[in-house]
Amino acid sequence: MPVNATKPSILIVLNKLPDELSFLTAKFIGLSKHFEVDIVAWDTKANRAKYYGILRSYGFSGKIYLQPDRFSVGDTIGFIKQNLGLFALRPARVSRFVSVVQKLRRGEGLKRLFFNSYFLKSQHDIWHFEFGAISPWYSYLKEIFPDRKLTVSFRGYDLNYVGLNADNYYGPTWQRFDGFHFLGQDLRNRAIKRGYAPGRIEAIIPPAIDTTFFNPGLTTAKGDKLVIVSTGRLVWKKGYEYGIRAAAILKQNGIPFEYRIIGDGDHLQALQYTISELGLEQEVRLLGRMQRSDVRTQLQLANVFLHPAISEGFCNAVLEAQAMGVPVVCTDADGLAENVIDGETGFVVKKWDINAMVEKLTWCYRNTDQAASMGRNGTTRVINHFAQQDQIKSFVQFYNRVHQS
Repeated sequence: MPVNATKPSILIVLNKLPDELSFLTAKFIGLSKHFEVDIVAWDTKANRAKYYGILRSYGFSGKIYLQPDRFSVGDTIGFIKQNLGLFALRPARVSRFVSVVQKLRRGEGLKRLFFNSYFLKSQHDIWHFEFGAISPWYSYLKEIFPDRKLTVSFRGYDLNYVGLNADNYYGPTWQRFDGFHFLGQDLRNRAIKRGYAPGRIEAIIPPAIDTTFFNPGLTTAKGDKLVIVSTGRLVWKKGYEYGIRAAAILKQNGIPFEYRIIGDGDHLQALQYTISELGLEQEVRLLGRMQRSDVRTQLQLANVFLHPAISEGFCNAVLEAQAMGVPVVCTDADGLAENVIDGETGFVVKKWDINAMVEKLTWCYRNTDQAASMGRNGTTRVINHFAQQDQIKSFVQFYNRVHQS
């Protein structure tokens, strides 16, 4: 794909392809209406075929390229055979690639050439890395391809956990990348603490929600019981144990409720143990992973959405709940205070503060009209500030700025 002087072409770099409609899928589809967009990922042919089907059904016309995901003698021989034309046509580029990598990561020249061969072929103007955690490992590409623009998104996990014990882990990213996207101001501030220097080409673009799918018009009548819903991976940072402990106090206080937790993950057994130990088998239900339509159904039935996280980049699930007109009780972990307006679209409490969660959940039970008003405020906020079409406009502006720099 030739470098375009006016309309940039973009290569999206992913660790793994999404497996369903997601915030990333919506971004790819939206961007494809403005730019030439292709994707490269480390994944299987089966997943590529499945994901192609999703993208094509929404008019995406780009390509998905797969990078090799294992390194062996047999794989290397096959790789060399497949890329003889590349070696013959661009020997200087291949030689420089190996030379630069050998200098930065001694002994990894051939291995990196094998794993990152697509970058030798790519003629895209912008290479965008969707997850910041891998960006330092690919910063060397700027030395090999100085005419390419490298951009990166930071979404929470990368800045909150990755490389904390490493000295200046993101130093190569800050030095060599051309554009930086943060989900929120909190993440930008965290990046600054980790060495990022303001004044670069940057954009704060939060997640966006499909409000034609998640909308309060689908909400059904609520019963007398307080239905609490949480959605997300069952991992420690989501803080579900604190939500379950809050539920135990609700039970002690005589509040009729049912707490439904949607998702799966490594923390499943720990949560099952906590539920059993607190005697909440009748009140707390672990529903497992669900499709979007089933999540929507649960939000239709919810009186309140609980997000007891101890760390969170921004959280799409909280936006989805607000879009559905469900008031939110969440913690102040990281970017959540930018997501929910305390006292207007829900309540923001201190993380780890179980009693504060109980207080706000009880308020929602006893003040149904005011809680419903909060839910309506949340819907308005999502429509006004987190609509997909507005997010795409912001990304278009960001990529055009990078391309023209």
